[in-house]
Amino acid sequence: MNKKILLIDDSRTQLQSLKMTFVKAGYEVITASDGLEGIEMVNRCMPDLIISDIVMPNINGYHLCRLIKNDKNTKHIPVILLTILSNKIDRFWGIKAGADKYINKDISADDLIKEVNEILKDVTPTRYPSNRNTINNITFDEDIYKLKINEILDQALISSTIMNEFRHLSEYFQDDNALVKEIFELLNSILEFDFGGIFFNSTDGKEPKILNFHQNNCKVHDNIFIPVMEDFFQKLFPEENDYYFNYKISGVITDYNKEILSYDEFQSAFVIPIISGKSILGGICLYSKERNNYSELKTFNIILDELKLLMRLRWLYSETKLLTIIDPLTSLYNRRYFNEIIHREYMRSQRTQSNFSVAIIDIDNFKKVNDTYGHQIGDIVLIEISKTILGMLRTTDFAFRYGGEEIVVILTDSSVDGAIYPLERIRKRISEKVYEGNNGENFSATVSIGVASTDQGVMGPEDLVNYADTALYRAKSLGKNQVKIFDPKIDKKI
Repeated sequence: MNKKILLIDDSRTQLQSLKMTFVKAGYEVITASDGLEGIEMVNRCMPDLIISDIVMPNINGYHLCRLIKNDKNTKHIPVILLTILSNKIDRFWGIKAGADKYINKDISADDLIKEVNEILKDVTPTRYPSNRNTINNITFDEDIYKLKINEILDQALISSTIMNEFRHLSEYFQDDNALVKEIFELLNSILEFDFGGIFFNSTDGKEPKILNFHQNNCKVHDNIFIPVMEDFFQKLFPEENDYYFNYKISGVITDYNKEILSYDEFQSAFVIPIISGKSILGGICLYSKERNNYSELKTFNIILDELKLLMRLRWLYSETKLLTIIDPLTSLYNRRYFNEIIHREYMRSQRTQSNFSVAIIDIDNFKKVNDTYGHQIGDIVLIEISKTILGMLRTTDFAFRYGGEEIVVILTDSSVDGAIYPLERIRKRISEKVYEGNNGENFSATVSIGVASTDQGVMGPEDLVNYADTALYRAKSLGKNQVKIFDPKIDKKI
């Protein structure tokens, strides 16, 4: 069976010339003298390829292409726009209309055949549609197709407007509260929902994962937030520690037209991870008391695509932010970030009635290492010790470069007694590492560690640091290479 080509052109001369060319090349050819007749022939004959002029009365080639590509029954058919129009903008509109090829009419017959052969090389010839009898009874009315074209163009306008609105949101990256507010205001203007949440992931794995809730003209009962949050993060991070999971409610609800007392009241519940490659950029969840199938909306995929782009940009922004809190030599967090985290952890411990510990780790005789082997070897020692510490801490713990050779560790959910064992393991592992000096001589490095915890009656983050530093001083004065806990009976006398 020969492959069928539909030729559409309002010029009889051009139509006959093209028909002879393709018949000679072994193709079955059907013709149409304008866009409306072309649409009729597409539906009646199901060609394997459509070659259409652009400049035609009533329904032009761009509109024809859009109609074909927006119909699920014909969108698979390749379309070549063959035209005398040569401006870049004409080619742009042709491709945007869905054309597979945009070819100038001054192309030679041989080159045109080559282009067509290339497009059709993997196409199996189509048979006449099974619903041919039904199609034969359809009247192909010009006004109906003009209406369809307007609907397609309206949809394209809606799509471009949504895209533009989302792309303006990048200006809010520095203020998550404002970003969440703007996103939900935009979503509320497009989708029907009562309650939703959005989460932006960060390149910093230790950043708390916060689901930002939005109540859309309704009051959601407090007992709903935690189950929704747990379900959301379980779907995005099934194997991750829930230590980092939390939620935040955006805005204060003072005026609402409905109240939701139970999770069971939701008839629609959507949790959608936003993923790029292997990275989870974030996610969104939408809940409604009415049944809503968002996936059936033409605009929903556009919204998801724009959210993905927005979250990708937010992810890149978090990468840039991460560079400002990381020590470039050791890859530990820097001192500026330590000040932020210790205050955050202290407030969390007060709120949850839990404990955490702070340890200050100092490399023994580090000046001697630099003086004997040089600063390059000293940097290697500092880097290797930092790697050892990072490799032995839990994912919920933090390590910071505090000073030249001082490293501070925050051990979350850990009393002073619970901190001793991991710190002793770290100290021992560090002392076992052998380094090669620039003179061929091998040497080892040791550390002294002072530790204090919130269960020792501290009054604030500053006390923790001071107590740990005092315990470190005692470890140094007693011979180094040891861990000492702050002891108020001893250390306050030093």
